[in-house]
Amino acid sequence: MGIIVPEATLPSGVVLSNVYMSFSGEPVYVSPTGPNQCQIYSYYKVWTDVTKSRGSDIRILLTVPNVDSSVPVYTALYDALKNVYPGNVISD
Repeated sequence: MGIIVPEATLPSGVVLSNVYMSFSGEPVYVSPTGPNQCQIYSYYKVWTDVTKSRGSDIRILLTVPNVDSSVPVYTALYDALKNVYPGNVISD
């Protein structure tokens, strides 16, 4: 699973177009922050296309604070990623 982003400005300021972003193959960390709350963080990678045929040298940390602990981890991560890169298209 991942998202296709027509135009993305990475945290470094680099602008990319038509890229695929995914948490595939990355560890996910969950830390409790309070009653029924947690913080989730993982790295997402950026590829040139959905096939991921070329390796990705771009790896960016995404932290999602104050998540309800009943929310599935990847749902929280991808919702946060979609907020960072609006205009995305969900890809299976």
